[in-house]
Amino acid sequence: MKNSRLDYCVIRPTGFFSDISEIFKMAERGKVYLFGKGEYRMNPIHGEDLAEFCVNCIHSSEQELPVGGPEIFTQKELSQVAFKISGKKEKIVYISDKIRVLILKIGKFLMPKTKFGPVEFFLNAMSIDMVAPEYGKHKIEEYFEELKNQ
Repeated sequence: MKNSRLDYCVIRPTGFFSDISEIFKMAERGKVYLFGKGEYRMNPIHGEDLAEFCVNCIHSSEQELPVGGPEIFTQKELSQVAFKISGKKEKIVYISDKIRVLILKIGKFLMPKTKFGPVEFFLNAMSIDMVAPEYGKHKIEEYFEELKNQ
């Protein structure tokens, strides 16, 4: 795109609420598993907030726009919120980051590409900060409440 004459804008969300629903599901089952110490930060965005952001940026002259949700959490803090909403006692299991790296190294040989691609993305995303400018009105606690009531 950069070499074309087309006007474009790439929207780069940090992650979506739906991506973190698994953390809530783990909390409901009684344990959340995190790689490392759970210190990496993220501010996922709700789909409705992202849609609004995209509409508001249609006439932007920017070529790349990072965006995240209105709240920034560490993975540990996000897990704590999930336990709070689930009503379960907090139990976070920290897995050595060496295990994550090992899975990345051998997983591509043991899994089909179609399965390994999402796993690889998830494992890499869990090892970095995923924070962008804050946008939107939807809150993680409200989203977890919706999941609880489904």
